[in-house]
Amino acid sequence: MPQIFIETLGCKINQNESSCIIDDFRQSGYTLADTPENADIIIINTCSVTNRADYRSRYLLNKAQKIKSKRPNTKIIVTGCYAQKNEAELSKTGFFDFIVDNNSKNKILEYLTKNKSIFTEATQFDSFADHSMSIMTGRNRAILKIQDGCDFDCAYCIVPSVRGKPRDRSVKSIHCEVTKLLQNGYEEIILSGINLGLFSGLPALLIRLNKYKGIKHIRLGSLEPQLFTPTLLKSILSVSKICPHFHIPLQSGSDALLTLHRRRYTTADFQNLIYSLHQIRLHPAIGLDVIVGLPGETDELFEQTFAFLQSLPITYLHVFTYSKRKGTLAAEMKDQVHGTVAKERSKRLLELSEQKKRQYITLLIEKQIPLFVSPEGYDKGLYHGTSDRYVKAYFSKQNSQIFIAKDYYKDGVEVVGIAPHSRRE
Repeated sequence: MPQIFIETLGCKINQNESSCIIDDFRQSGYTLADTPENADIIIINTCSVTNRADYRSRYLLNKAQKIKSKRPNTKIIVTGCYAQKNEAELSKTGFFDFIVDNNSKNKILEYLTKNKSIFTEATQFDSFADHSMSIMTGRNRAILKIQDGCDFDCAYCIVPSVRGKPRDRSVKSIHCEVTKLLQNGYEEIILSGINLGLFSGLPALLIRLNKYKGIKHIRLGSLEPQLFTPTLLKSILSVSKICPHFHIPLQSGSDALLTLHRRRYTTADFQNLIYSLHQIRLHPAIGLDVIVGLPGETDELFEQTFAFLQSLPITYLHVFTYSKRKGTLAAEMKDQVHGTVAKERSKRLLELSEQKKRQYITLLIEKQIPLFVSPEGYDKGLYHGTSDRYVKAYFSKQNSQIFIAKDYYKDGVEVVGIAPHSRRE
């Protein structure tokens, strides 16, 4: 049987799309190779959100070229945001059999069969590319893509130029994929999109998904703060299966920087949203994206961000160092921040994030907050999984106890307390 190997970089959407591609090939008789060197077809699903992502994409492309030089019959297919941005440059190399745009990943198998492909620029994407799966490769939680594209044009962001304008998936298509996933035993659905909050019928969809008997958890992907509309907040309040875990891009705690970089809310708006979520859900886990070193970020403006984050009842931070993206407004701005300064600021925010995590875990233990979790693995006599509150938990089937790890982002079972829970076996 022919074998494929797929490398995936970047976001949850890329992870979803790679799983859909694998599903296509499986149904056509292909098997998964354990290494790229053993594959007949290598697919590289690239990312370009940062310079680091560009570097990793180029590394994988160079690695694939070396394999092809030794095994000329190996097919190399490149897709994803790095490929979308650099299609002309990659085509000139002659090493790659197909360069597939972001809206045509559902056609890769067809392109191989016909030995012919068409590349479309992101500005021309005019419909949601329907693509589904029945198995989420390597996961026991299923990422469900319901939206693509963004037109917010934040000053630092390259995403709109490589993902195109906003496009919704049809409710009928969503229903079909959910049905397949439930038939294969998935109990948690993670709703995702390039800009999830732009999905026009999100509140109604949540209410509809809540009625599926097989779904035990609905987890929301990252949502822009201004898209938590009153209607959406009302739906979150009424839909019992939504996890008490919210991930929200703040990016900066300085109103001056938010305005400069075309964000569509103020720190006051953001603070009100955080407290609203605490009213809707008891002790929710709230994670934030923050970018350090944005052009124009002075010491004073960074201290505003730090103080603002310190004051918020949040759980963790995803901290990113600003990466200059050619073609964005921020790349041409004055007052670029030196890398050494950005690194030091990042370190301080990561330390703050650790403090917030420890505080949240202590609260869960002291308040004896129930955790709901499905087993994802087994190690040292304990099952483990990511709970509805995004805390990694350890438990035994025999005594039905959940142990909350001291550091729930790393392996190890250093127990600091026990919380009552409900397991999903």
